Amino acid sequence: MNQDFTEQNVIAEKKNGLGIITLNKPKALNALNLEMVREIASALHEWETDREVQTVVIKAVEGRSFCSGGDVKAFYHTGMDYRRNYVDIRIPLIFFAEEYSLNKMIASYPKTTVAIMDGIVMGGGYGIAGHCKYRVASERALFAMPEVFIGLFPDVGSMYHLTKAPNKLGKYLALTGSTINGKDMVRAGLADILVCSKHINELYEKMYNDNADNLLKHIKTIQTPVNSDALPHDERDLINQIFSANNIEQIIAELNKHKSESPLVLKALQTFEKVSPLSVSIALEHYNRSKDLSVDEVLNVDYTLVQHFIQRSDLYEGIRATIIDKDKEPSWTLTSFSQCTKELVQSYFAPTSNKLSDVEIFQ
Repeated sequence: MNQDFTEQNVIAEKKNGLGIITLNKPKALNALNLEMVREIASALHEWETDREVQTVVIKAVEGRSFCSGGDVKAFYHTGMDYRRNYVDIRIPLIFFAEEYSLNKMIASYPKTTVAIMDGIVMGGGYGIAGHCKYRVASERALFAMPEVFIGLFPDVGSMYHLTKAPNKLGKYLALTGSTINGKDMVRAGLADILVCSKHINELYEKMYNDNADNLLKHIKTIQTPVNSDALPHDERDLINQIFSANNIEQIIAELNKHKSESPLVLKALQTFEKVSPLSVSIALEHYNRSKDLSVDEVLNVDYTLVQHFIQRSDLYEGIRATIIDKDKEPSWTLTSFSQCTKELVQSYFAPTSNKLSDVEIFQ
């Protein structure tokens, strides 16, 4: 390992039967841009038929983030060019098209895949890790799908996993963008194995100095047992009760009824006052539709939805207020959930001419 990798945002290397992909943009919390998506996809494509690679590991350089999500700032500028009619919709769509294609590739990869999540794992970061066969999280892992805060929806195939979380936990996470730690990720089925962060470097040492056959054995020797109950009992019961409601208005009514019983409930209520009502309404519909879909089918819906979002202003306004100007005061096109009619929400699921199956990720 004498090669200088300091300037590479993605490091792809082979060692002892392992293909190791390391996200290496720590100053930007390893936020994914198009170049990184292509580099990861290229390595996976090459290793798929490489007999020297038995197992693929996806990790990040030491720091506080595995991957904080997609580089929405970069998307914002190309998206605004589209809004000004400078470029065709295919230009801002490229990132999502190739990102979702990468998610599909990971989900169906023919070799064993292992993700090691130590730190922030949000949005597009979970799209890389969540579809791996073995998902290792440390107690420092911090999961969220916070897209409703920027006028988008939980994408990258995350609804496939969120709909399988126990009781109404996944629904709560999808609609509020709330965070949970590594232990609760395992309890929610969003990760498979909990490993104490103090053992991560030991794991990497083994990874680089032992063979691929022993990697999973070693992970299991250092894993931390986790009981099955996500969140404290009282909060879990409240989430199940409140988010069993069928529509957003009923959920908000339940939140108001119980807001004095838990800071978590009050925070969820405050979140609904800030985020895009349309994004949350579409997220709920997407959640309901995804319960019986495959990963590929969920990603196909994601691709349909994002094309509709790109053509409307809320996504750009949400990114502006959150990432660009950082004034935290987005001016949403719709200001109440009552304005998000069933017909409007359903229109976002209408088929589009661009299909994810037509995307060619290798260029």
